[in-house]
Amino acid sequence: MSKRILVISTSLREKSNSQALGDAFAAGAREAGHQVEQISLRGRSIAFCMGCLACQSVGQCVIQDDAVEIAEKMGRAEVIAFATPIYYYEMSGQMKTLLDRANALFASDYAFRDIYLLTAAAEEEYMEDPQETEKIEEALLAQGYFSLAVPMPYEWQDYMRTYCEEYGCPYPLALAVAQTESNFDMDAVGASGEVGIMQLNPGPGSSYHEEIQAATGLDPTTASGNIAGGCYKLGLYLAKYGSVEKAAMAYNMGEGGARSAWDSGITSTDYSKAVKEAMETWECTVNAWGGV
Repeated sequence: MSKRILVISTSLREKSNSQALGDAFAAGAREAGHQVEQISLRGRSIAFCMGCLACQSVGQCVIQDDAVEIAEKMGRAEVIAFATPIYYYEMSGQMKTLLDRANALFASDYAFRDIYLLTAAAEEEYMEDPQETEKIEEALLAQGYFSLAVPMPYEWQDYMRTYCEEYGCPYPLALAVAQTESNFDMDAVGASGEVGIMQLNPGPGSSYHEEIQAATGLDPTTASGNIAGGCYKLGLYLAKYGSVEKAAMAYNMGEGGARSAWDSGITSTDYSKAVKEAMETWECTVNAWGGV
């Protein structure tokens, strides 16, 4: 069955990409036997809505310009297609203004039931400038955010600082655990299947990894996810148990194992001592940045 179709091209640029989309839509609709009318906002006079709501009582906008005629045609159309360029992740301003001015249709018996939005966006692919990146890294190195003493790429150092701040883990503590667990080796695999820099145990059926991924939103087998997971666990244990050595014991032995040790009067282990000593060393090395 033939329908009345209105195609509104909202770009003010002649021969625009969104205009081409509107033309193609209209051509296809005509070939299918529909009645098609095309309108362009280019050259039209459409003022801003004043928000007076007079249109709700009189049935049309009281501002007399081209928006009144277009809104009437919108009300009679059975199908409306808007073709718009994307500006700042949104429809064009002139399209939004037209929609505001068509507010009279809200209370009317309009015919349309189907509306299509045709969009076109021009975006150049972002290309990172290596020289600019190098300048930024040099500045962060000079300020102490990055450190040549940390045997990790700057990207990973950034991960660790970011997730330490997010999860309440001191940066030197995270470095100390990474050093003690894997010596900063992302490819390290432990005897029980622990993986990555922070040696995260997958647990029965990977349940521990699933818990970490649910908490951080990241895959713990990737560098960013592994570092995030370690920082998350350390921050959790530090807040829960109140001391670096207890947090380190819970991280290394699991909470159940650590509690059993504490119940037996064991408050430190070779592992927790190694972490505490490494942390003290890292505190002297990397605390130049904002006291982190």
